[in-house]
Amino acid sequence: MKDSACLVLREIAGLLYSSASEAGRLLARQLADQLLSNPNFLQLMKEARKEWGRR
Repeated sequence: MKDSACLVLREIAGLLYSSASEAGRLLARQLADQLLSNPNFLQLMKEARKEWGRR
């Protein structure tokens, strides 16, 4: 099951407010934007991909 489908089921069951789901999506988008615009982070990801590729 996709994460988004799981969130919808939790909202329907009353275990999670839709506003909390939306806030999580917004926070994740903002964090991703910050990380992907950071040259240090991009360099670390490049190095990690090389390391993972050796295994």
